[in-house]
Amino acid sequence: MKSLLPLGLVLLALLLSGFFVYVTTYRSSTLLEVALFQIFILLAGIVGSWWFGHQAEVNRSHARSAFRRVTSVYTGLSAAASIIDESREFDSVEKYRLAFARLEELVRSQLITADDALEDWRDMVPEDVRDLKKRLPSPSQRQE
Repeated sequence: MKSLLPLGLVLLALLLSGFFVYVTTYRSSTLLEVALFQIFILLAGIVGSWWFGHQAEVNRSHARSAFRRVTSVYTGLSAAASIIDESREFDSVEKYRLAFARLEELVRSQLITADDALEDWRDMVPEDVRDLKKRLPSPSQRQE
């Protein structure tokens, strides 16, 4: 239903414009007719513009959400890189185990963030998300 509104408005504006051209080729229009045609076309244009603007805002909110998720993943990966760099200088197995546990927790949190991001994208590109989920390991395969 949502996708029919802009299409209907575009068709209405085109039909009214075509009808106006048709009428004016066979007779001269009165000022009232000209004003009414312009008002109808203007209203269809305003409503169509509002609808497309609203859709752009919806897409913008999805983009903000996706940007926040990417920022979160980037922060987590930076932390993981720091842990790896720090571990190069460890001198005991216990320190390596602690570093590995920290890395494991970071990876798990980033997987949760990535799953949340996929859910955000499901609203906009459900087919792509479904295809990606088929290619990814299942959550049970990712856990311990």
